[in-house]
Amino acid sequence: MFPWSCIHQWDVVSFLEFNEGSLTLSVVSKPGTSLEESNRLGNLVETELLSIPEVASTARRTGRGELDEHSQTVNSAEVDVNFTLKDRSRDEFMTDVRAKIAGIPGIAATVGQPLGHRIDHMISGTRANIAIKVFGTDLNKMFTMGNEIKMRLQVLKDWLM
Repeated sequence: MFPWSCIHQWDVVSFLEFNEGSLTLSVVSKPGTSLEESNRLGNLVETELLSIPEVASTARRTGRGELDEHSQTVNSAEVDVNFTLKDRSRDEFMTDVRAKIAGIPGIAATVGQPLGHRIDHMISGTRANIAIKVFGTDLNKMFTMGNEIKMRLQVLKDWLM
């Protein structure tokens, strides 16, 4: 079912939330995680999801070849989740999904719907959950800004670890 949209000033289209009846989870672990460990974590994610009454099935892709146009390292996976809402609202269901995933140590995950997941890739130009893009015409200034951002993020990473 496609969402209905509102057109504002003839040039901006926004889509309201809709229910595709499925989810796409992006699950990552630390870089360098082995395929065996990624598989173990992926199985754990799927087991937790399948314990939710509304979830009918899951399917997972762990890593992809370097020459694939959507290549991924073995520490990352996408999990497709088919569900049918029963006695709970969508918000209650999503809260349960997020709580189950949050309880799994060693991973970071985002939860979305397949169409939104694909649109995010197209809009951002990256599969990353967070991307910082620097635009401009002065390459030297952009290079300097990029290095400054990198340095500040490293300080933040060191503080968080």
